[in-house]
Amino acid sequence: MPGWVCLLLALVTRGACAAGAGEPDGSAAFFAAGKVARIEIVLAAEALPVLRRDPHEYVRGTLREGGAVFKEVGVHLKGGLGTFQSVDEKPSFTLNFDKFTKEQKFHGMDKVHLNNAAEDDSLLMEQLAADLFRAAGVPCPRVTQARVSLNGRDLGMYVFKEGFDGTFLRRHFQGSDGGFYDPGLSHDINELKPKASRAGAKTTGDLKALWDAAHDEDLGARLRRMGETLDVERFVTFIAMEALVGHDDGYMVNRNNYRIYSDPEPKRFVFMPTGMDQVFAEECPFYPNGAGVLAQALVDVPEGKRMYEARLVELFKKVWSVPELEKTIVRVQRQIRPVLSPEEIEAHTKAVENLKEMIRTQTRRIEKQVAIIKRAGAAKPKNKKAE
Repeated sequence: MPGWVCLLLALVTRGACAAGAGEPDGSAAFFAAGKVARIEIVLAAEALPVLRRDPHEYVRGTLREGGAVFKEVGVHLKGGLGTFQSVDEKPSFTLNFDKFTKEQKFHGMDKVHLNNAAEDDSLLMEQLAADLFRAAGVPCPRVTQARVSLNGRDLGMYVFKEGFDGTFLRRHFQGSDGGFYDPGLSHDINELKPKASRAGAKTTGDLKALWDAAHDEDLGARLRRMGETLDVERFVTFIAMEALVGHDDGYMVNRNNYRIYSDPEPKRFVFMPTGMDQVFAEECPFYPNGAGVLAQALVDVPEGKRMYEARLVELFKKVWSVPELEKTIVRVQRQIRPVLSPEEIEAHTKAVENLKEMIRTQTRRIEKQVAIIKRAGAAKPKNKKAE
């Protein structure tokens, strides 16, 4: 069995155990169901003008799925440059089930997202990248597909993604009472405001300490100081995985599409990826380009660069498997085919073939980079802890 599959199974098992300690979490069964969710969203007539005026304002809606009815669901639109569409087009949604109804959950989840896949006709990029990140040990939301309608209007296929809610945090961390940061569009940690965090152990003061540490001109002290507030080992894995999956709109090369959680125990910041609908990008560099300050600060330290390169080589060997990626692609193709029209099947087949070629191209790029690192002798960590 490939190493990345073993790692992923271990993470799933750990998540199930964490959920079992409290209220049962039905999310695992939902993502393992092996079928496309059919989701009907119903909004009152008066809610539509609100979303036209302010797409990010929550309105109340009803959602139906698999015979279940969820009332008083918080609904707002989402999306960024290239993906946002109005409520009269094919909008992306954030659905918050306990926004207006306390303790209401959708298959164990408080919040979910429906992304319109405006930049990913394959419907698979985020799912494949998220699987790889989780296999590497990086907390990352699970992804599947759904067919969505709004007030009876078929909107087509969507990418269904779990939110960074309390259920997610409790599954991956010791608890959900730490600070959670959503940096928004292309902001680094020095620009985060207190309102971007939940009330918790961490504050923007801690982020300032991390920012200051990253700018320490004493390279011998920089990593040590960064490690006082940042989980450096997990951060190295995070940026290495961004490079491997070709996430050119992520933190390392564009300071975008990431979230931060201040894990109460052991009181360190942890970075997590999001917005991975344009991965396997051939132009994505393997090294920081100065955009993500923490990533650049780390590799500017000789020991940090050695850690990063060794992790890149290690993760390519352990989690990157083209046959496993293609198995997932084939499985999802079979799942969604019954809900597609002949025209949609043709378009999706073309998109999938293009995705497969992108993965093969990315694999060749990584192989070349790994060979360069090995020739330079940088792939051998100084101690076993780095492994």
